[in-house]
Amino acid sequence: MIKIKCPNCGRILGETDQSLDAHIFCKGCKHKDRISIRHVKYKADYLSERKTND
Repeated sequence: MIKIKCPNCGRILGETDQSLDAHIFCKGCKHKDRISIRHVKYKADYLSERKTND
């Protein structure tokens, strides 16, 4: 899960596990901002699975 925080005050506004393009509004400090989140799935051990031609 990715936590969405206000860039001004740090208050947690929510969380998601998907990509997101949105305008956010913090109720705590009344800050408005545009955010873009890209959720990328990858294999952590991709180097061990890479084939070499020797």
